[in-house]
Amino acid sequence: MSRELGDIYEQHVEHICKALGFQVLPPSVGNQHSWDMRVNGLRLQVKKRCIDASKPNNIRLVTSKSSSEIVYHVNDVDAFAIYWSDKWFVFASDVIADQVGDIRNGLYMPSVCRFAGKWEVLSGSHITVESQGVLFE
Repeated sequence: MSRELGDIYEQHVEHICKALGFQVLPPSVGNQHSWDMRVNGLRLQVKKRCIDASKPNNIRLVTSKSSSEIVYHVNDVDAFAIYWSDKWFVFASDVIADQVGDIRNGLYMPSVCRFAGKWEVLSGSHITVESQGVLFE
């Protein structure tokens, strides 16, 4: 996908989030980040992916890298908004991370199907499993 097309989808997500009343801030100009924008303080990575006829349920988060490669860590990105199969899937990064917080490039989309249209994931501070113990003790 071209950078121009990526920008169009990022603008689309920005428009949706602002329409929902969310605060949206882009990354600082000139800085390279592993996220595309902050939504209510959460670092959001936006992706648009096409269905691959040979593997219709799998996507790569970064198209130029192998599916087994680590491409993100939960310390670098809080959530994803992925446009796939004519729907937006919005979920916290720890949903697809391993036990140490690494996120591999290959994603089996049926594993996140429950997050179709779940923009409320971005409604505020993300509560991780670890922080729940502190909140509810």
